[in-house]
Amino acid sequence: MKKAILRAGFALAGLGLLSGCVTERQEFTENLQLYGSNPYIEAPHVKDLEQRIRNVTLAERIIGPEFQTKFDPRNKAILDNFRDSYNHAELVANMALTRIEFDTAVASTYPVIGSETGCEVANKDAYFYNNDDEPTSFDWEFVRGTCEDGLAHGIGELRAAQSDARFVGEFDRGVMIDGLFTMKREDGRSVTQIGGVPGETHTARFLTTQTHPNGYQWHLYGDFNNKGQFDGFAINIWGYTNLLHVYEAGQFVTDKLNGFGARQVERDYGDGSAWHVWIGFYSDDTLNGWGAWTNTYNASTVGLWKDGSLNGIGYASDTNYNDGSHRFDVGNYVDGDAHGPFKTTEHGMFGEGEVVLHYDHGSRVYDESGDFDFGQMIALTAGAVAIGSADIDATSMAEIGGAFAADVLGDTGGSNMQSLQSAYNSRLANIQSSGTGSGGTDGSSGGTSAAAGEKLNEFDTTITCPDTGVTSDITIPYRTEACRVAALDFAKTFSCNKTDQDRVIQNCQSACGHPQCLQQ
Repeated sequence: MKKAILRAGFALAGLGLLSGCVTERQEFTENLQLYGSNPYIEAPHVKDLEQRIRNVTLAERIIGPEFQTKFDPRNKAILDNFRDSYNHAELVANMALTRIEFDTAVASTYPVIGSETGCEVANKDAYFYNNDDEPTSFDWEFVRGTCEDGLAHGIGELRAAQSDARFVGEFDRGVMIDGLFTMKREDGRSVTQIGGVPGETHTARFLTTQTHPNGYQWHLYGDFNNKGQFDGFAINIWGYTNLLHVYEAGQFVTDKLNGFGARQVERDYGDGSAWHVWIGFYSDDTLNGWGAWTNTYNASTVGLWKDGSLNGIGYASDTNYNDGSHRFDVGNYVDGDAHGPFKTTEHGMFGEGEVVLHYDHGSRVYDESGDFDFGQMIALTAGAVAIGSADIDATSMAEIGGAFAADVLGDTGGSNMQSLQSAYNSRLANIQSSGTGSGGTDGSSGGTSAAAGEKLNEFDTTITCPDTGVTSDITIPYRTEACRVAALDFAKTFSCNKTDQDRVIQNCQSACGHPQCLQQ
C-alpha cells in the first residue's frame, strides 16, 4: 500500500506541477526503481538476467565531448556484463594510444629499442586486420632491435613501403608476438593495431582502430583469428567524437555471436528513435535461449528466445505513459507475440491489482475460457534455465528442450527425458567401445597427450552451488588431467547457472580441443 500511495503522489505532482516535464523514459525508470523486479520471476538465472537489463535501462545515454575518451553510463553498463572477460582499464588505455602520434605511442610503450640490423623475421606473412581490400600482410624489412642467432628476438622495429606500414613490438625467435602496428589506407584513414599477432594455429587478442579524417574511430577489440574474424571474446565500438557506442560484445565464433553476448541497435520509436539492447545467449548470431531486451524507454522483457524472437515463457515490465501505470506480467510468446493467458499485476494511481489477460498472437481477446497453469509455467522455466543457458550444440538443445517441454506439458512422468538420456548413453557407449586403451587416471598435463580413440576416463564429483545450496552428482569423462580440470570448471559454471561461459569455453578449447570439454 505504501508503494501505491507513493506512486499516487508522484502522479499528482506530475499532473499539478510538472505537466509536460516528465518524459516517458523518466516515468519508466522511476517505476522500475519504485516497484522493483518482476514478482513472477523465481529462477535465480532469470533474476540475474532481469537485473542486468535493469542496470542497462536505468543507466543514462549521455552525449558530450568528454565521452570521446570514456564510456557514458549506458555503454559502460553494457560492458559491465563482461567484466570478467577483459581488462577494461587496458582497453581504455590502448584506445587512448590510437589518438596520439604513432612514435609517441611507441616511445611510451617501448622506451628502449636495440640497434642491431639485418635480423630475419620468420612470420613476414603475419595478419593485420583491415577491410575494403586493403592489405593485411606486408613485405617487412627489419629496421632495428635485438637478434638471436640471426633472428629477431626481443624488441624490434619493422617497416614496409606498402601503405607506409610500421610494426614495433616483441619478437620470439623471429616471430612477431605482440606490439603496435600502423598503416595508411588509400581512403585517408589510418589504422592502428595494439596487442597480439594471430597465426594459422592460434588466435590473438588485440585492439584495431580505424581513424577517419573527421575524428570518427571504429574500434574492434578482442580475440581474432588470422582471417580477421572475431573468434572468442570481442567488442565492436563505434567511436564518435562525443560518444563511445558499444554495438555488440560477447563470445564470438568466426564473426558471429555464439554464447553470452549483448547487442545495441537503433530502432524507430514514435517521431524519433530509441536504442534497443539485447543481452543473453546467442547461437549463430541470434538470441537462442534465455535473453533479455529493453527499448530503454518504456518496456523490457526477459524470456526464452528462438531465432531472435521470443518463443516460450516471457516476463515483461512496461509503463503506460498516459496514466503512469506500471505492469508486470508472465506468459507464453509465439514468434515474438503474446499468445494465451498472461498473469498480470498492474500498479496504478490508486493501488495495485492482479488479473489474467488473454492474447491471440499479440491481439488482446476477451474469451476467458483458457486456464492459466502457473505451476506448469514455473516448471518449464526451471528446466529452460538449465537448457537455455548451457553452451551445447543447437541439435542437443532442441532435443533436450523438446523432450522436457513434452514431459511437462503432456504429464508423461518424464518418459521423454528418460528416452533421450538412454539415447545419449548409447552414443557415449559407442564412442567409448571404439577405443583400445584402458581406463584409469591419466596423469598427463596437456590437452592432447592421450591418443584420440582411447577409452575415456571418468571422474565422479559433487557440485554445490554457493548461491542456492543445490547439489548435483555428475560424472566427467576426460582423457587428460588438464581437460579434467577444465571440464570440472565448465560443469560448475553451467550447473550453477553462471554467465561467465566465455572463460570456461576458452579453457575447454585449450585443454580439451573442444569448447565443451568433450575430448574425442
